[in-house]
Amino acid sequence: MMENPKNRKWKVLTSEYLARKPWFTVRHESLELPDGRRIPDYYVFEYPDWINVTAVTRDGRFVLIDQYRHGLGETSYEIPAGVTEPSDASLLDAAQLEGKSIYVIPNGSTVIPHVKEASKHEA
Repeated sequence: MMENPKNRKWKVLTSEYLARKPWFTVRHESLELPDGRRIPDYYVFEYPDWINVTAVTRDGRFVLIDQYRHGLGETSYEIPAGVTEPSDASLLDAAQLEGKSIYVIPNGSTVIPHVKEASKHEA
């Protein structure tokens, strides 16, 4: 089991929301690093909760979907994913109801996309 690295939190000096929309929330922050250096312009994107699925068929093939992404200006392949709603059943309950196997990341870990700028803050 991996141990958590030494806590090296950055101090937030200022924080201001630039946009707060259901699919796009971004804030600008000024930060101070543990060694005293300052970062005057740091941008953090906040995302709603969602799930990513790594689906594998009985014959060992991965399931991908094709989806148009306007930012890329093209259609590409990606793993199935979707935003979760507060009314959704838990993934474990849903899998058990369907008789499916589900693997949960241990210790309540969180996987964050775009690690450089992502946040798990509620919008």
